[in-house]
This record gives sequence, structure tokens and C-alpha cells, in this order.
Amino acid sequence: MDTRFAAVILAGGKSSRMGQDKAQMLRPDGLTQLEHTQAQVAQLNPSFIMISGSPDLPDVYPELGPLSGIHAAVEKLSEGDALLVVPCDLPLLTSDALAPLLSSTKSTAYKDSFLPCLLQVTEKLKQHLNSTLENNKSIEKSNFSVKNLLHFCHVEWKKNTHKKSTESANKIDMWNNLTANIK
Repeated sequence: MDTRFAAVILAGGKSSRMGQDKAQMLRPDGLTQLEHTQAQVAQLNPSFIMISGSPDLPDVYPELGPLSGIHAAVEKLSEGDALLVVPCDLPLLTSDALAPLLSSTKSTAYKDSFLPCLLQVTEKLKQHLNSTLENNKSIEKSNFSVKNLLHFCHVEWKKNTHKKSTESANKIDMWNNLTANIK
């Protein structure tokens, strides 16, 4: 992909299943999970990296999950930009696992997981996120999800040859299992 892209690391959630802030969890290699994720994303040379839920990128619609962070990031971009969306809960993430998503000029995701993904920013996407979040800010969240967003974007589904690198850790036992061999 020759087009420049921005990246957002989704780190603004409550981490309620983990019981502590996943982004600040200390890894066996001495880095926080957020530092590790930033380092892997930075290797791909994005135009800039945003951290959802940070003072620089607060959620307009708080407590509505990853779509809130994606929405905040998309609002900072212009039509025609590309946004690499990376969750902060992938302890084995490598830049090699993210690179295939950048090889397309379409919105792209892996067949077996919805995040990470690449979104092509359009006015239609911005309007969809705004209306979806505005309409769902006080009701059950079942109507909106990253999966539904990706279908709305007509993503190109790629085979994931880096499954271990994109495995998420939402609970402490998953975290311990995935980080056991990190040195």
C-alpha cells in the first residue's frame, strides 16, 4: 500500500473481564502492553499513532466499546485516509501480523477475527459511526459491533497466517497463557 495511513490503538476500555487496565499490564519483557503495541505499530511507519481513551483522543460516546475509539479516530481523519485499528490486548502482536492488512486499498480484516483491521475513511463511514453510536448510546449494544461495522465497510477478508500474534487476552488466565513464553 503506497497510501499513508494513521493508526489507532484501542486502549480506552474498562478491561472489566481482565480486572485491571490491559494497556498498563506489565509484560515479562518489562514493557507495558500499550508500549509493546505501540512499538509493533510504529515499525510499519504510520503517519501518526493515536491511543483511544487518552486525553488526546477521548471517546465522544464513552462506554460503548471499541466503536467509540474507532469513531474518535475516524473523526480526526479525512476522506481518503486509511486507519489501521489495533486492539491493545494482543500480547504476541508483531508488525508482521499487521503488515498484510496494509497491502490493500480496501477496508480489510482477517477472516477469523475482526481486529486488527484496516478501514478506508469515507464520509459514509463517518456518518454511519455517528448515527450508530448516537442511536445506541442508551440501549442494548446488540445492534452494533465491530463485526457489523466491517460488513458495512464491505471489507476484503484475508486469511490470517499470524493467528497466534492476533490472539487476544481478555482474561487473566488467557494473558498468563499467552505471555508465558515472552522473554
